[in-house]
This record gives sequence, C-alpha cells and structure tokens, in this order.
Amino acid sequence: MTLEDNVRQNANIPRSISGLEPGVLDPSQPTRLLRLSGAKLSFASFDPRVASSVSSLDINGLSLKEELYRAKRVVIETLSDGRSYWRFVPRARKAPDVEDEGTWPRIVSICGELVQCSRDQWDIYKLDPEYDCYVQASPQLALITRRDRLPKSNNPPSLQAASSSIPHHKRRLSPPSSPSQDIFPPSAKKRRQVPHVLSSSEEEDEVESMVDQSQHRPPKTRVPSRRTRDNFEAQRRVKREKIARAEAKRAQKGITDDEMEFEPVYTVPSTPRSKPQTFSSSATKRKGDDDSSPDERQSSNQPHHPYGNYKPSKRPRTKSPESDRREALEKRKERERKRAEEQARRSDARKEQKQRAFMEDILADIPEVTSVENGIHEGADQPEDQEPDDEEIRLTAIEESRRKLAELERDKQIWEEAAREREREFEEEQERQERVREEMVKELLKAETERKQRQAEANRRAQAEREAKEKLERERREQAEAWQREKEPCTRTLQDPLRILRRDEILGQRAAHIDAVPWPLLEAPMKFSVEDVDWAAVEKFFKTVQAHMRWQDYKIFVEKSHRRFHPDRWSSRGLLNTITDETERSSLDVAANTVAQALTPLWRETKGR
Repeated sequence: MTLEDNVRQNANIPRSISGLEPGVLDPSQPTRLLRLSGAKLSFASFDPRVASSVSSLDINGLSLKEELYRAKRVVIETLSDGRSYWRFVPRARKAPDVEDEGTWPRIVSICGELVQCSRDQWDIYKLDPEYDCYVQASPQLALITRRDRLPKSNNPPSLQAASSSIPHHKRRLSPPSSPSQDIFPPSAKKRRQVPHVLSSSEEEDEVESMVDQSQHRPPKTRVPSRRTRDNFEAQRRVKREKIARAEAKRAQKGITDDEMEFEPVYTVPSTPRSKPQTFSSSATKRKGDDDSSPDERQSSNQPHHPYGNYKPSKRPRTKSPESDRREALEKRKERERKRAEEQARRSDARKEQKQRAFMEDILADIPEVTSVENGIHEGADQPEDQEPDDEEIRLTAIEESRRKLAELERDKQIWEEAAREREREFEEEQERQERVREEMVKELLKAETERKQRQAEANRRAQAEREAKEKLERERREQAEAWQREKEPCTRTLQDPLRILRRDEILGQRAAHIDAVPWPLLEAPMKFSVEDVDWAAVEKFFKTVQAHMRWQDYKIFVEKSHRRFHPDRWSSRGLLNTITDETERSSLDVAANTVAQALTPLWRETKGR
C-alpha cells in the first residue's frame, strides 16, 4: 500500500479513478477488453440516424416519446496501426424505480471499496464481462461486483463463437469473398465472444428498425443496354451448355444427385455428422494446373458450388419493403406497450412509496403510550416481562391517524378557499389591467384624431392663405399689365372709380404693404414709391377725378377715401402692426397721414356745398 493510499484511508477519502485507460484497479482488465495490446479506448454518443441513407428527416415520423432519439454510448477501440472498431456499451442493471444511470462522476462501490468513479471508467466496467454493474435507487450507491464464473463448455471455442454470432432472427451472413476462404479464421485473429455484448439487444433492434424505416422505397433499377443484355444471354448459353455436358458425363458415370449433396462452407451444423466433409488442397489450385485430374476439372466446372463463381454484387431482395415496415411497426408497438407498462409500474411504485412515507411520518408523531398509576410512570421502569398491550397501541395509532387526517381535511377546505381567493384576485387584476389597456387605447385614438383634425385645419388655413396670396399676386400682375397698356394713366382710374373700394376689402385682411394700399395717385403702382405720396399729388388726383365724375359720385368718393385713410381706422385695424420692418412701417404711417391731411380740406369742401 502506497503512502497516498494510507493518507486516503486515514482521512476517509475515497479513491478517484478516471480516464480512458482500463485496468486502473484490476491489472487483468486490458486483456479482456482490448483486441491487441497497445490499443486505446474512446467513448462517444451514437445517433441511429447516422446509419440511414436519407439526408432529410421525416417530420411525420418524429415522436418526443421515442427512445430511438436518446443518445447511446459507444466504445471505439483504436489499434496501433490506425484501424478502429466500435460497439455499443451495454446498459447496467437498474432497480425497478431507477430511470437512468445518474450523473457522473460520483461515488461507486467497486467490490466493497468506495471509489470516486468517472463516466468513462463506469463504461469500462460495463464492458468487462467479469463485472456486473447495478444501479440502485437514491441514496444508495451503485454497485460493481464480480460475476459468477460460468461452467466451461465441451464445444470448441470456434463453434461456440460461430453459434453465438448467428442468431436465428438476424440476417444471414454475407458470402465469403472467394471460394478458397477457410471456414474458420486463424486462431491469431479470433475475437473474444462476449455473450452480453454480441447478443441481439434492444439497441441493435432499434437501430435496424431505424435503418429499415429510412428506406421508404427501393432504389430505381437501371435498365441495361442492349449490348449488356446480349453479353448476358451469351454467358447464360455457355453456362447451360457446360451444365448439359456435365450432366451427361455424370449420367454416364452413374453419379446421382444425392451423392452431390454438400454442406455450405459458411454454415455451422447443429449436430456433428458421422463423416465430416473434407477439402483437398487441389481445390485451391489454378484452373490451368496439369496436376488436377479430369474428374476434378469436371467438378470445378459444375455449378453446384454456391460461391464458385461469386462476384461482389448487390444482395438480392429476400422480402418486400412492406413486410419490413410491418415488422418494424410491430416492434415499435411492442416497445411502446412495454414502455407504457413500465411507466405505469413505476408510477404505482412511486405512489405506494409516497403513501408509505406519509403513514410513517404520521406514526412517527404519535407519542409513546404510558399510564400513570400511584405516581409511577409505567413504561419507564416497567419490568421486561410486562410488555404493553399491542392492541391498545394499534388502536391509539389508528385514532391519532384519523385525527390527523381530519385536521388535514379541515385544512384542505382552507387551502381551497385560499386558492379560490387567489384566483378571484388574479381575475380581478386581469380585468383591471384590461380596462386600463382599453382606456389607454381610447386615449391614444382620441389624441390621434385630434392631431389629425389640427393638421387638417392647419392645412386648410395654409391652403386659404396660399390661394389668397396667389389671388393678390394675380390682381397686382393684372393691374400692372393694365397700367402698361394704357397710354393715359388716369383713364383706367376714371373708368373704374370703385376699384379702390374693392381693394380696400383685401387691405383689411392682409399685412399692410405699399403695393397693397390703394394710394390716390395718378402714377402707375409699379413706378412710384412711398416717398412719392405727398399733398400735391393727392390734390392733383382728386381734381382730375372731379372733372370726369358727377358731383354726387365725386362727393361719395371723397367721403369714403377720407374715411379709408383716417389714422383712427388704421390704428383700430392694426394694419401697421403686421409689418416687421421698422423703417417701412414708419414710411407707411407718414404716407397715410399725408393722404388723410390732404383729403380733409376736400372733404370739408364737399360738406359745405
């Protein structure tokens, strides 16, 4: 025992094993697991769909309850020359209530010794036929124990291996690559036959069913060409002629068909024959060898040998795909039935365990029954020969159990009422939140409607202002064109003396501007400025108008013009307030006062007559 082992034993620390190397605790383990010395083991997960030739998954065939989609552990053995072999890791035995093997690493009892074991080392012990792995229900530890040695059989190991490797429900073995291949491989290449590894297990059946189901339809056969068919027919004719000649020679020698019976080289008889079939070394000689006898040459041409003219080719179909699908469907139904039964059994076991634990919990709370007589407690210093009455204890326990069950029943109503209250509060909260959401939606819709209305009103006002501005510009343009067409500037004014009145309506709605004000001047509006408005120009305008108008019309025209340019009217309308330029506003104010002052004497003159 090493120093590390002494320290671990004194400190009660379990030994830890990990890695992919077999034989950490048992030095003889590599000889049972490895094919050749120097080989290395590695583990991986196997997906049955890898063996399928279908690249896309069948969505309709998927099921969440299928065990085919669970990851399966496989062991890969890599030899020193680079070759590798793989096989399934067998499952460990499990207790009835155990569903899986648990998480790793964890403490395992290996032959009575507590060891901190990793998942890889656990799989190595499952591969070893000398050990039995058993998973118990928590909190019990998993066990690894040695198996009982099986009695040795009198049959040769080669026959045992062959018989164990050919199950009746499996597929037939593929033919050998050449007729000269031996029945049994050399002893140096014999593989160890482990019953629990090479036997047909549920995992292999599942993999086969997956591969069979993936082949939905047989592959399309290619139609041979005419030349190929002609060659094939010629070969068939040659073979028929050879068979006919061989039959004729055999009939001449008196050889019957019964004498030509033979045992296929790849099968193993269940019982030994009285005269085992012998194979001469001449069978391996070439066709042109002169040492072979005529009989041997004739027998070599006979087609009775099953693999005499064997060529590697596709295996012929032995049964229809429908039968494969039906068989796979039956296997799947059988697995589902077994799985349902196992789940029901586990569910019943869990219920029974919960009920048993509940009763034990109830009985554990029952106090010990003691009676007091003459101030002395019976049961504490009671003699051993005076045992308590079992029937009384049982009745007391039953009564206590009934009392606790009644309390639980009363509490059940309280719990149900509390649950209903919580559900009612939850529903009220949901309704309140729903109302809040509806109100928020209504407010958002209302705000959106108001925003659209304000936007429409602003667009309408902008459109009206744009149209009025365009109209004003159009009138100004027309007026300028009219002034340019007329040779005498005052002719246009005299023909339409109410022109200023119509423009006055526009003046009250717009910002004051020199072009927008109907100044009483004879010059064209496009030619004069605000500095041209003076007393003399105004008097000249009205004297010219008086010569071309009746007195009554002239009187009305002067009165309205005086009222239009009155300073009080301009201030009441706030026309000058709309002008942002201070200089322009002052110029317009001075010009308006000048016109008003020039019109005052004219207005008084019309009033005096």
